[in-house]
Amino acid sequence: MMDRLLENNTVLKILSVIVAIFIWFQAGASTTQSINRSVGPVAVGFPSLNPHLSVLSITPSSVMVQIKGPPSSVESSAMASEVSASINLAKITGPGTYSMKVAGSVPPGIGVVSVTPSRVVVSVAKIGQKKAPVVVHIAGQPLAGDQLVGYKTSDKEATIFGPTGALRQVTAVEGTLAITDRSDSFSASVVLHPVNAQGQTVGKVEINPPATRVTAMIQPKPPEKVLPVISKLSGKPVAGYQVSQITVYPSSVTVTGTKSLLSSLSHLYTEPVVVSGARKSFSVLVPVVLPKGLTLISSGDVTVTVTISGVG
Repeated sequence: MMDRLLENNTVLKILSVIVAIFIWFQAGASTTQSINRSVGPVAVGFPSLNPHLSVLSITPSSVMVQIKGPPSSVESSAMASEVSASINLAKITGPGTYSMKVAGSVPPGIGVVSVTPSRVVVSVAKIGQKKAPVVVHIAGQPLAGDQLVGYKTSDKEATIFGPTGALRQVTAVEGTLAITDRSDSFSASVVLHPVNAQGQTVGKVEINPPATRVTAMIQPKPPEKVLPVISKLSGKPVAGYQVSQITVYPSSVTVTGTKSLLSSLSHLYTEPVVVSGARKSFSVLVPVVLPKGLTLISSGDVTVTVTISGVG
């Protein structure tokens, strides 16, 4: 009976079709079999937020996303960059702390199995603005023989934006201008950053303008000269006493001026020190007298110590 069936071409054709269909289904099942893969950590984003609010923190800031799909797609090296996670903040209208559900996003043909953790804690603050003074610090020294005589900024203050709590900490916006080995006046753009009273940077704060133009005036140093200081006295000690010694500290000062003026000077005097009626030694702080056209580099005051002793 079986031999007769096998000899029948029609039967053989039917069997061939059945076998082919079976093989096709088996192959199709093997190629469409899905696998799971865990991708991460994936940073949690927030594509929408009230423009008057700011996100201070998201805890945790990243999640693991388990995906499902064909092996050829799921195991692709590029898949990790195509998986994202986000929270929807569109309905948040005020500051506070919120527990938000995290949604995973994957390319077409791939499914999201789970997101771990499924929720994150979001801290939201109100956005404000205020004015802050611009402070520029100078770093370094000009080339030897030159000096910085002054500088000016294009902005006296800047507008800062950010969470109101952060704005309360900001006392100024600061930047640094380097003048190391400079020999001529110049202008440069200095980037600003917000700082608190301790000089520490305050985060989450934006500045407008973000930088200021600073012009530094550098000129050659004028001639210098070190001159000894002599103390002038006024009056006399009480009868029976005398001035036995006078000391000046510092004993000399550094001054600047024209070459002709400096060459004409061998010393400088103090304002007169009154010794009238003195019967004991004393010290006093007195200014140095400067001729017109002369400028002190060091302090303009010196300490004069007058030693009073008995006569005989």
